[in-house]
Amino acid sequence: FVQAKEGISINRLVFRKPTLHNFSDASEWGIGGHSPHTGIAWRYRFSEGQHLKFTLNCKEYIGLVVNSVIQSRFDTTDCPFPCYLDWSDSTSAVGWLRKSNFDTDEQPVHNAVARYHARHMMGLKARNYSQHMLGRDNVVTDCLSRDFHLSDAQLITMLTSIDDSLSPDMLKIVQVPDDLISWISKLERFAPDRLESPKAPIPSALAAGLSGWSSSSGSNTTMTFSWTDSAAPDDTRSAVASIGKEKLGFTSDEVGTHSVRSSLAMLMYLAKEPVYTIMLVGRWSSNAFLNYIEKQVKEFTRGV
Repeated sequence: FVQAKEGISINRLVFRKPTLHNFSDASEWGIGGHSPHTGIAWRYRFSEGQHLKFTLNCKEYIGLVVNSVIQSRFDTTDCPFPCYLDWSDSTSAVGWLRKSNFDTDEQPVHNAVARYHARHMMGLKARNYSQHMLGRDNVVTDCLSRDFHLSDAQLITMLTSIDDSLSPDMLKIVQVPDDLISWISKLERFAPDRLESPKAPIPSALAAGLSGWSSSSGSNTTMTFSWTDSAAPDDTRSAVASIGKEKLGFTSDEVGTHSVRSSLAMLMYLAKEPVYTIMLVGRWSSNAFLNYIEKQVKEFTRGV
């Protein structure tokens, strides 16, 4: 009643520019989150019981709330009325973040998550928005929620090596606080039993493609690289020399790993992959690869 008597700040009622952007994702076996503003990332692997009891969309919802709590604890923004924008590739979770009236009998876990989130936002005197994003753009948190076969150091190395906008200084993986781990365990007790069989963990598309992750069990997986940076130029030039200039039109002295990057960009562009994906996989810091594609198109269409 004291708050009602003193009134509610207009900052919590009107549309505002977010002071903090948060990104999260979930897989069948885990959740993860990251904020480019705080530079903090985290990940949590579900127990087998949690893996079976929570639906995937419920896991997405839990991940959104856990991420909001963790990022708020590392938020250094000097704002008395913060405004958080939480991003997810789950339309259901994005909508649920705006609700607080779940049926306690039909959706007891959702109700508990909604109440916890509401108390957290009220305690911070914060405004909260949620926004959907395409799954293919949610690369960092997709890896955080899936790649438990990689250590924190390996995961950071992989992500920072393929995206120039990330640096080890701006991607620090922290442990999920004990109070949140306890809360997730409490949610498991609310969840009804589901007649589901355990699903095998699936790595992120990024880890599977770049790190050579191939295992059916996920229990003894390791990072393997089939082509080292030192061997790539020599192998490429040897292949060109063996084929010959007569067939290719150029010599081995004229090729290197840069030609591989531009060729891959051309291949992905023709396959209608989004520009963001081409930049990420090819480690392009800008859309400069389009210049190489234009040159290759001219070569292919010469005389046509």
